[in-house]
This record gives sequence, C-alpha cells and structure tokens, in this order.
Amino acid sequence: MFWSKKGKKDRLEELLVISSQMDGRGNVALQILKKMDELTDLLKRLDEKVDTLLESLEKSRKASPVEKRRKEEILSLLQRESALSIYKLSRLMGLSRTRCNELLKSLEDEGLVESIKVGKRKIYRLASGLEMSETQQA
Repeated sequence: MFWSKKGKKDRLEELLVISSQMDGRGNVALQILKKMDELTDLLKRLDEKVDTLLESLEKSRKASPVEKRRKEEILSLLQRESALSIYKLSRLMGLSRTRCNELLKSLEDEGLVESIKVGKRKIYRLASGLEMSETQQA
C-alpha cells in the first residue's frame, strides 16, 4: 500500500511521479499528503498524552489511604497559604523534603498543583482552575 512504512520523503517522491502523470492535478494530491502527515503527527502526540493521563490515573488509583490523606493535607495547606516552598511544606507536614517532592510531583501530574521556579527554588500553589473552584465552594 502507498502509505505503509514509507517515510515522508519516499511518499513525496512517489506523489511527484504520480502528480506528473495527472495533468496538473498533482498540487491537490500534494496538499492532501501534507494534511495527512499533519494529522498523523497530531494523532501521535494525542496518543502520547492519553498514555500519560492513563498512567497518572493508574498511579492515583493505587495510592494508599495515607498517601491520599497527605495529598489532601497538602492541598489544604496550599489553599490556606496560597503558595509554599518545599522547605516550608516539609516543616509544616513533618515529612522529609524528598517525600514532599514525591507527593507534589504526583499532585502536579494530576493537574491539581503547579510549580513556579523562583531562582533555584520552586514554589508550589494550587492549579489555576482548582483555586477558583475551591474558593467558590467556600
């Protein structure tokens, strides 16, 4: 088949040969090929995003009750404090910075928390959409 396991260059060369036989209708075929390549690239990126979301969902399903409680506590602290560094968060929660980083990374992957780099440090806060919905509920 024309599209099977051929690179873009090979497909373009074949299309140019075909288009030369089409009496001027080759431009349409070339445009179709370009659109198909764009759609293929978009589908690949979408597939990667879906895989990432599925992995994140799977991880969140496997979270232990302790981990869920700690994540809820982090979200509550961020709601109250607006933004926190990893150092302050680890002191407030009585956990190591490493464990706090793991929990924050997980929350960031879930789209609940976002980080802002300030110099060498990261400051964490609730994700933009979450912050609005949380304050509206209060």
